[in-house]
Amino acid sequence: MLLKRESDEALIKKALEEDIPQVFDYLEGQLGAADALVGGQFSIGDIGVATAFVNLRHTGNGVDAAKWPKLARYIAAIHARTSFKAVIEEETPFFKQAA
Repeated sequence: MLLKRESDEALIKKALEEDIPQVFDYLEGQLGAADALVGGQFSIGDIGVATAFVNLRHTGNGVDAAKWPKLARYIAAIHARTSFKAVIEEETPFFKQAA
């Protein structure tokens, strides 16, 4: 989209239907009661993971809360943080216009 090139639809379909669900399953299994992946405290690891979900969000995709409830809650909580929310709000109009 950003490079104004044709997308590899087969690759996208495989990622969305096969690869990403495996990662979501793994993350769902790693999440406990806390909104953090390691040590019960928000860390650089959470920032790294949640950033990938911002990019996924910009593509119009996200986490199915029925399939991955802990992951959906975790991502929503991090994206609601002031730092993430501000960047998401700043970037969203650009991605909508580019689409």
